[in-house]
Amino acid sequence: MKRLVFLSLSLILLLILIPGCFTFQTPAPNPISPSAAPPAPSASMPFAVTSVMANTEPSNSTHCFNLYANITANGPGTATYRWESADGGGYSYTWNAAFPTAGTQKITLPVEMSALPSGLYRVHILTPNDTVSNTTYYTTCAP
Repeated sequence: MKRLVFLSLSLILLLILIPGCFTFQTPAPNPISPSAAPPAPSASMPFAVTSVMANTEPSNSTHCFNLYANITANGPGTATYRWESADGGGYSYTWNAAFPTAGTQKITLPVEMSALPSGLYRVHILTPNDTVSNTTYYTTCAP
């Protein structure tokens, strides 16, 4: 009997003196079915850029292309970005894209930068979260 009391007290002391040894978990929630829509952003979710994709499209001039990117954000806020040469050759001034609500905005290469040398370019999102787009090949227009 003394031995049983001693073991019980030892176990209680062990549980008191070594917190964190035992964890209790709640059961995992039921998985979401594939047809369920993702939850809408809540007011407590911080503003973030969720994707950025760079590309080119033909312009009105012969053999010329416009460099653009689609920036997607999860809510209202302002994203700060710059255009960069993917080979490390340089980058543009910093620009802003204001999002009144969640969604996608198309940004284009500023006219003053349209004489960039041909090469690979990307968009670098600086704020609210640091992320970089894919690279795309831009060809300078022939005069």
